[in-house]
Amino acid sequence: MVHPNTIFDEAKGQTFREYIYPRLNYVFQYENRLTLFREVHPEKLYDICVYGNHKEIIDFDAMSNVYHPNMVDSSFVHDGTGYCHGREIVDEEGKKHLNLSGYKDRIIRYDESLLHLIAKVFEGTDEWQSCKLVSIHSERGIEIVKKLADFAHLAQVEPFITVGFDATNSLKDNTVKKETKYPDYEKYEMMFNSTQIGILSPFSKMPQAICLKDSQYDLADYTMLKVTDIIRTNYLPKTDIISFKSQIDQEGRWFSNYKMAFKKMLDVTHERTLKGAIIPPKSSHMNSLISVSFNNNAELIEFAGLSSSVLLDFFLKTVGCKNLTNSVLLGLPFGIDDKYRKALNIRVLRLNCVNNWYKDLWEDMFTEEYCAEEWSQNDSRLSRFDSLEKTFNENVALRSDFERRMALVELDVIAAQALGFTLDDLIFIYVSTFNTTQKYDADTWFDQNGRIVFSVCSEYDLKLPRKGNVKKGVVGWEDIRGNQIDVNTYAGVSPTYTHVIDFSQSEVFRGVQDTFVAPYTRCDRIADYRRAWAHFEELFNKNN
Repeated sequence: MVHPNTIFDEAKGQTFREYIYPRLNYVFQYENRLTLFREVHPEKLYDICVYGNHKEIIDFDAMSNVYHPNMVDSSFVHDGTGYCHGREIVDEEGKKHLNLSGYKDRIIRYDESLLHLIAKVFEGTDEWQSCKLVSIHSERGIEIVKKLADFAHLAQVEPFITVGFDATNSLKDNTVKKETKYPDYEKYEMMFNSTQIGILSPFSKMPQAICLKDSQYDLADYTMLKVTDIIRTNYLPKTDIISFKSQIDQEGRWFSNYKMAFKKMLDVTHERTLKGAIIPPKSSHMNSLISVSFNNNAELIEFAGLSSSVLLDFFLKTVGCKNLTNSVLLGLPFGIDDKYRKALNIRVLRLNCVNNWYKDLWEDMFTEEYCAEEWSQNDSRLSRFDSLEKTFNENVALRSDFERRMALVELDVIAAQALGFTLDDLIFIYVSTFNTTQKYDADTWFDQNGRIVFSVCSEYDLKLPRKGNVKKGVVGWEDIRGNQIDVNTYAGVSPTYTHVIDFSQSEVFRGVQDTFVAPYTRCDRIADYRRAWAHFEELFNKNN
C-alpha cells in the first residue's frame, strides 16, 4: 500500500498507529528526490507499506530516506561491511550527491523494546504502542542514541534554565528597548541574541551600526580582536537595574554567573543543530536563546565541552528536536570522569574566553596543569599551552581559524571517549550525519598562519571568492592557489598574497589588509579524529 507518511507522525494518529503496528510487516519511507512520481514535490515523503494479519508480537522492518526501490533490495542483500553513509555523500571536490547505495544497517527491525526506546527518548512518554514512527537512518544510529540516553543526565545537578527576556513582551512593558550600540558592560547593557552565538564562539557574528536584519552582522575574525574589544548589542535595559535583574530571578544571582547560552530554535537540516557559547555575568539575552547556569564554573565548562561535540548534535538531529526546551536540556548527558576534565576544560576556555569579560572565568578555572597540555598533532599553526598563565591576557584565546577548528575536533574526541564511545562510533556519526560539514571540509583552505583563505561555506564571506573578476579588479582563490602539490596542498603562485577586505564585505573590518602565506592546505577530519583518538587514549590511560 502506498500512502502519505503522515499516519506515522501526526499527533492525532495514536489510535490508528496502535491498530496498524501489529499488522505491519514492512515500512519503506520514500522521498521523491528522483521524481519517481512527477506530479509530486521532490521533497514529499510517502510510504510503501506491506500489511498482514494481526500479530500477537509487534515485529516489522523499516527503512527511511529511500530514493529508489533498488536501495531496498541492495540493503537486504548487503553483507554489512563498510560505513553506512548518510542521506548524501560528498566527493573530493566537496559536491553533494544522493546516496543511492544499500546497507544492511539501513534495515531497522522494530519490536516492543525499540518502540519503548522511541517513545521514551523521542516523545518522553511510556505509550509505546502508539508512538510516532520517527525517521531512523540506521541501526547503529539507534544504538548510539540509546547509549546517550542511558548516560547520567544534566538534571542531576539541577541547573537554572531561562529563556531570558521576551523580544515582544519586554519591549511592550518597557523592560527592554531596541537600540544598537557598544554596551556599557558594568551597567548590564550587553544583551545577546541568537545570531551572535556560534559553537563556543560568543562573538560569532557582530552587529553592524545599523542592524535590522541578519545580513547586517559581520562574521567575527578573532585574529583582529583584542581582549579589550567588545561587540555591539541590539537591545538595552530600559527600566532601572534592580527591576531589570528581578525579571529573571528575584535575588539577581543569575547576573553574577557565567552561563551557557544556546540558540533556542533548532534546525536539523543545518550543518550544526546545537549551537551554544558561554556568556558572561552582567550580560543577559533575548528569548531567541535559552541559557543554563550552574552551581559552579566546573559544571559549566564540562557541559560547554560536551554540548559542543558532534555527539550531542547527532542526538538532537536524530531525535528531530526543533525547539530546545528545559526538558530537552535536562535530558542531555552530563557527569564525566575526572580524568577527562583537564583536556576538555582548557580547550573550552581557550575557545570561549575571547575578551576581558571572561577574565574571572579564566582565572577561577586556571591550573598550572594546563601548561603541560599538548595538541594531538604537531603543527606550527597551533599556539602552545606552555606559555599560558593565571593572569588573563592576549595569549589565552585561540584566534586563528585553524586552531579553533582543531580544538573543536579534539573536543569531539574527548567527549566521545568520556561518554564511552569508540573511534568507529565517532567516524560513523560524522560520515552518516554531518554531510554539510564534509562538504565544507573538502573545500576549505588554510594558509600557514592558520587563516582561512577560501571556503565553500558562505559564512566566510571576508575571504577570497572562488573566481576573480578581471574587469572589477577582484582576485579569486583560483588565481592565487598555484599548482597542486598533493591532494590537500596548493603551492601558491607567490609566497604571500595580501587581500584588502572590501567595504561591501564588512562594516567592522572594512579596509583591513589580510595577508595569506602559502602553501595552502585543507584538513582531513577523519585523519584528524584518528590521530587525536590515539593521542587522548594514551593520555587518559595514563591517568587511570
